[in-house]
Amino acid sequence: MEGDWNLYILQACLAAGVSCLDLDAEIPITKQQFAMCDTFRKKNIISLTGCGSVPGTGNVMLRYAAEKLDKIDTIEAGFSYTSNIPAFVVPFSIQSVIEEFTDPAPVLQNGKFITKVPLENIRKKYHRGIGVQEEFLVDHAELFTFYHYFKHKGLKNIRFYAGFPEIHYKTVRTFIDTGLGSKAQTINLAGKKFSPMTFLSQALKEVKVPENYRETENLWVKIWGKKNNKPKSILMECVVPTLKGWEADYTNIDTGMPISIMAQMVKKGAIEDKGCFSPEAVVPPQPYFRELRRRKMIVYENGKVIN
Repeated sequence: MEGDWNLYILQACLAAGVSCLDLDAEIPITKQQFAMCDTFRKKNIISLTGCGSVPGTGNVMLRYAAEKLDKIDTIEAGFSYTSNIPAFVVPFSIQSVIEEFTDPAPVLQNGKFITKVPLENIRKKYHRGIGVQEEFLVDHAELFTFYHYFKHKGLKNIRFYAGFPEIHYKTVRTFIDTGLGSKAQTINLAGKKFSPMTFLSQALKEVKVPENYRETENLWVKIWGKKNNKPKSILMECVVPTLKGWEADYTNIDTGMPISIMAQMVKKGAIEDKGCFSPEAVVPPQPYFRELRRRKMIVYENGKVIN
């Protein structure tokens, strides 16, 4: 399900008296989820939003790094991935990806939130395991949650970037340019009305993953700040390979497995908090990183493996 279902599901969980974890939602919905914190706390349950890769693992890496700084001035975060075969395979949510290409991207700049056009803000950047790749600003819930939890440290700038393999970038642009990525338009076919996006999402289910196809993804967060009044920067990375036995899911494992890990932490009491949060507030980094390592996801701090 897409993130616009989150509030309906939260209401159902409240009625049932059970905790709820989700992958993410747009910022306005995330704000509404946070506003329900007292209600969830009184029910003695937790809502944890943004529990996949980014948001998710990136948020926990930020918590780990932020604890090492007295002040934080700037946070940059994002994802970048590549493949061994230049073929388009369907990402975990084509709707989310098209929104990343098209929705205005919020950034925190000198303490003020502004928006920028994603594809008008492209840069080239090197990432471990990926190489140099073009990436662009995108709309992600981290812009809200990072500021929510770390503004007290003097946070003034936040930017989130996405990097795609060239074949994926060109294919998604084609979907957008031909109108197949539209949610607003309506197709009327054999008496049935639906959006081009609905058609595209269903049609792409028939796309097969090429034999021996492999991906590598880098989830990253870099922060600049001060420790003992001295400038300090920390780069956190989680490098994700295609796992043996999970080849059909390529690096989508870093979306599905993190939320499973966090759900188990809630179930077993490793996360004791009640209310509404995102991972950087309540997920203990080191136990979480150990679980990632069990799944071949390697976490780096300034180039050094820490899990």
